[in-house]
Amino acid sequence: MFFPAFLTVSGRLIAPALCIIAATLSALPAQAGVYRCKDNNGAIIYQETACPGGGEAVRLQTHEPSAADREDAQARTARERIFVDGIDAEREQNTALGHKERQQAQKDRDSQKKRCAGYLAEAERLEKAEKRAMNEKRRKVRDESKTERARKLREQHFSECSRL
Repeated sequence: MFFPAFLTVSGRLIAPALCIIAATLSALPAQAGVYRCKDNNGAIIYQETACPGGGEAVRLQTHEPSAADREDAQARTARERIFVDGIDAEREQNTALGHKERQQAQKDRDSQKKRCAGYLAEAERLEKAEKRAMNEKRRKVRDESKTERARKLREQHFSECSRL
């Protein structure tokens, strides 16, 4: 499942954390005082510090969530945590599976390279043996089985190993 980047931190959803923070902050009464003042132009402004010319303190109305609202938020947070943990577990499982697949692919490539090197080595061995036999016996008749086998090995190498 895809989530926008601003909802994740290090690949984890932050929605559950935001719910907890919002519930906590909304439960706190306003600590700082707010003052209603007039600036030099006579416009009304609100600020956290007392007004130099003597403004009035304003009492802010805050909303205290009910116990049911808090319980609902906690239950929702718990459900989201389970959901996020499931996503994390699936991601870890897919990562492990991908790692195994890459390892197997590397083993397959290594095996193919070894097999390809064997084709050429065997072809060269057969060709040298044929050449030696011809030189020793000074005969002009070739052992077609060795020559043909060497040719087939080179063809097999070309067809299987040229893309490595």
